[in-house]
Formats: sequence, structure tokens, C-alpha cells
Amino acid sequence: MSKSAASGEPSVRAAGAVVFRGTGSTRQVLLEHRPGYDDWTLPKGKPNHAEYLPVTAVREVEEETGVHVCLGRPLPCLDYEVGSGPKRVWWWLGEQQGEASPDHDEEADVLAWPTVAEAHGMLTYDDEHTLLDEAVAVADQAPGGTILLVRHAKARSRKSWPHADPHRPLSARGHRQSRALAGLFAAYGTSTAVSSPSRRCRQTLDPFAADAGIEPELVALLSEEGAEGHARQVIELMEHVRARALAQPGRPLVVCGHRPVLADMQVGLGLAPGPMSPAECWTIHLDTRGEPVSVETHTSPI
Repeated sequence: MSKSAASGEPSVRAAGAVVFRGTGSTRQVLLEHRPGYDDWTLPKGKPNHAEYLPVTAVREVEEETGVHVCLGRPLPCLDYEVGSGPKRVWWWLGEQQGEASPDHDEEADVLAWPTVAEAHGMLTYDDEHTLLDEAVAVADQAPGGTILLVRHAKARSRKSWPHADPHRPLSARGHRQSRALAGLFAAYGTSTAVSSPSRRCRQTLDPFAADAGIEPELVALLSEEGAEGHARQVIELMEHVRARALAQPGRPLVVCGHRPVLADMQVGLGLAPGPMSPAECWTIHLDTRGEPVSVETHTSPI
């Protein structure tokens, strides 16, 4: 299992996607020609302020090509030097959603869907040739499921809240974090939400649920109060969540929980327990046996 973190030391960050359509020898890949550089490249770009990198990847592909994508498995990052210092580009597999729009920015003047073999004759940069081969290898693997595990966004402090703890709401910062999380969940095409019924967890998912037109499934066992003394049951619940994700590849689900419960949730998902900060999300990609093959960690940019 690989684990990648959307953070690091580079002074310049960017994100993009390798977008395929078709399979086998007829598989095509989305390329763009940039007149400003006179190059053929894979679509990518820099993040906006307070933007999760997967959201950057989806937004940049659409802005530059008119193609809306949902993200799949992560691909290796590419590192190189630019005038302002080290640059790192995060990459994902991308799957086209619907018809492409004719409207896109002017960074690219020509878009193309060559076969992979043809693309190797067009791409300007050696490292993108290697990336393309890596993407083909990942795309050829049978799809498993995807689970997004998130710790609720920043809540009001326990000391400042005079009422029952399950009713404690998000702070102003937490509400901003929840809005950003909605974009992150959408970037993967998330279609199902499972949550503790505590207010701070529900509010973490509210913006996404409203955008997606879904009702989160509220599970009392995931609350701090419901989970206390029931570690085995929490683990078994998450094993069931893993089985659900495996049964619906291409339809990721998000699960929201609390710091004291997250370790058991992680164990149930086949992971070693690890700390998560408020509004941090782990995107867990499963193989066809339901075992994690890659885990992305996305800390909140807010």
C-alpha cells in the first residue's frame, strides 16, 4: 500500500490529471498544446487560495480543456526546478463526466485525444512519458472501491458550549472548512455519506450533502457517546463500510467521525491508526479484495 500526502517542501505546487477514455490499444488520453510554451502536455495548474489539491486538479482540467472529470487513484508526483524554486505536481487518474464544454481558457489552443502510443510521439517532456506509462498500469488494474474518511471540522470549544456535547456546533472556521470539504468530496465523485449524528459531524457534511442532493446516513455508533466501550462494534461497522465501497466501485462514500473514535474506524478500514487534524480527510483506495492499496492524506487548507 502506498501513502501520499498533499503537502511538502516545494515552493511551487500544482495538480493535474491523466484523463483516459477507452481501454486497451484504443485507449485515448487528453493532451493540450500550449502556445505560450509551444509544448504538448497533460493538463495541470496551480491551486487557488485555500484549495485542496484534488480540487485544483479537477478545476484546472476543466478550465484548460472544458472536460469535467472525477478523480480516481493517485499517480506519482513529478518534481522539478523552476525559476522560483522546487516545483511539485500532484497527479491523479481522471474520468470524464458528461460531454466536454467548448468553453475553456486560452492557455491551450489545441486539444487532442491521441492513443497512448500516439501520445508518446507528442508529449514534450520526458517525465510525462513516464507518468503516462504509470497511469496506464494503474488504469489496467481492476477497480476496487474508494472511501473518504474525514474528521469533523473545527468545532466550538467544549468550555464555551453550555449545552449537551452532541449539540455542539462548528466554529466559524469549521464552517469554512466544511465548505472546502464539499469540493474535495465532489472531486472524487462521492455519492454516499455516513456520519455520527452529532451536530458538528452533520454540519461538516451539510454543504456537500446540499450540493449533491443526498441525505447522510446517521449512525449512533460513530458518535463519541455511542462508541465508548464499543471498539469492536465500531471496527465491524467500518468493515461493513469497506464491503459497501467494494460493491460499488466508481461510487465513493465519505464517513465522518470524531477524534476519539477515529483509531477504531481506521482499523476497521484496514489501516494503522494515525492522528487526524480537524477537517483532515484520508482518501482510501481499495483493491478488489477490499484491501487499501493507496491512502491520500489531505489536511485542511483553512
